[in-house]
Amino acid sequence: FAPPCNAADNVTCTLQCTPGSVLANGSTPEVTCRAQADALAWATALPTCLGLPCTTAPLVPNVNATLCDGLGHEETCDPTCVLGRPRGVFRCVRGVYVEDPVCV
Repeated sequence: FAPPCNAADNVTCTLQCTPGSVLANGSTPEVTCRAQADALAWATALPTCLGLPCTTAPLVPNVNATLCDGLGHEETCDPTCVLGRPRGVFRCVRGVYVEDPVCV
């Protein structure tokens, strides 16, 4: 998330969260670079970013996807099949379902 502190001494930078992430409550995106010994380092705490949750699970043939709606970032959900047996899971990463199951 944080780039190396390579600005001049006492320069404040505004960092951004990666797409699909938001700034955590109480975290500030402004950080200050300060000279320390022979190097520059962040003098303020780095901000914390949190992955966005997913909303509605995608429609997959023969899968009851509604049971897996609203997963949090990096959460998974085991599906139930209308017909057949499930293979795989629903997986949420930064607000996007990145893995979908199938029923076989």
